[in-house]
This record gives sequence, structure tokens and C-alpha cells, in this order.
Amino acid sequence: MLKRISVADTTQIRVVIVTLDDHLAGVVARADAMLAKDLPGLSLSLHSAAQWG
Repeated sequence: MLKRISVADTTQIRVVIVTLDDHLAGVVARADAMLAKDLPGLSLSLHSAAQWG
């Protein structure tokens, strides 16, 4: 007997990268967009010390 497949889990996963400068901002934005296709609950963000000062 086949097992019914339930609706996909919508667990949110938030990843925050804290760095001293913002040279990775473009890379993180592209990775976020690419990974969103396979992991819809994933959220990547970057916070740089250069933006706080």
C-alpha cells in the first residue's frame, strides 16, 4: 500500500552572516535567490560592520 505524501514542511530557516565589510553582499543575495528554489523556507542575510558605523 502506498503512503500518502503530506504537504511540504514550511519550517523557516534563517541564516545571518556577520562580517566586517560588505564585499559579500552580492554573493549572499545571489545564493539566497538560487537556494530559494530548492529550500523555500530558507532566508539568507548579511550584516556588515561597515554599515553600522
